[in-house]
Amino acid sequence: MKRVIPNCRHRLCSWHLEKNASTNVHIPEFPIDFAQLMLKKCKIDEFDNTWAAMVKQYKLENNNWVLNIYLKRDNWAEAYLRGHMFARMRSTQRIEDMNAHFNIFLDQKVRLYEFVAQYDRALARMRVNEAETESKTENSFPVLTTPLRSLEKHATELFTRKIFSLFRHEIRKEGKLFVMERVQLEDHRTYCFGEYKAPTCTWTVEYFPADITMKCCCLKFESFGIPCCHMIAVMKSKQLMCIPPSCILQRWTRRGRSKRQQPSLTQICSTLTQTARFGILCFCFSEMSYYASHADKDFEKAREIAFQLTSQMKKCWAIRK
Repeated sequence: MKRVIPNCRHRLCSWHLEKNASTNVHIPEFPIDFAQLMLKKCKIDEFDNTWAAMVKQYKLENNNWVLNIYLKRDNWAEAYLRGHMFARMRSTQRIEDMNAHFNIFLDQKVRLYEFVAQYDRALARMRVNEAETESKTENSFPVLTTPLRSLEKHATELFTRKIFSLFRHEIRKEGKLFVMERVQLEDHRTYCFGEYKAPTCTWTVEYFPADITMKCCCLKFESFGIPCCHMIAVMKSKQLMCIPPSCILQRWTRRGRSKRQQPSLTQICSTLTQTARFGILCFCFSEMSYYASHADKDFEKAREIAFQLTSQMKKCWAIRK
């Protein structure tokens, strides 16, 4: 992988590592402590010290698996993987989830002609679920519940429903923070934050006013793509009414998909099944319907065109039949 895809950061599956820990270390408490340390968001020095204490506690200094897995810690420990984009994935759950979805429709004894039909059914179900989620995101807005109404309102207009809920959680966490120190430098300002009832926890955010960019030591934005509570605290301190563009990852926005170039007619294979063509058309007309529904004139125009086009397609379908 390093030779073929040199810029790709590899990560070992956390689920398999937990299974391996229980298989190779026959101490009931060790896999639990191992899993907690593996997923702990901390600095590298803190991870190494905690690991050494854990190995000493369970007397595993001579365990070969423990020694070998520690040498690979930069491929599985959250402390070493901070700042690398994994979109919160830390196991092979994407593959397993896809397998589970298709297992509902397929089995080992299915015939080839049955497989094609069942595969189309599985894809249709996925498209229906996705269309339902997109419709909810596009046509509704959550109720504002936090004190930072301006930032929260901007987030509802900007992010998908799922990402917005994660961002609102960060807004609520911001309430526990307080500014310990501000340092004005030549081209930027540094904020040092502490947490209520946790005096040993500190975070540093660098704020560059020239282009309104921020960089937090927790590296949550680099790791997942949403502003952390520490960056939100800086936004509050600077009286920002909107989330800065530098703190927005396009892939998590409502228009993340529409930015992509639509495939041309020559790119769409003529052998697509009816279900696949149906799914593509549903997405195209769903987006048109969203924009047309905002005004009476646009709504009437879109409805008239839809009636005409539907009538035309019915005639074509009848001729083919």
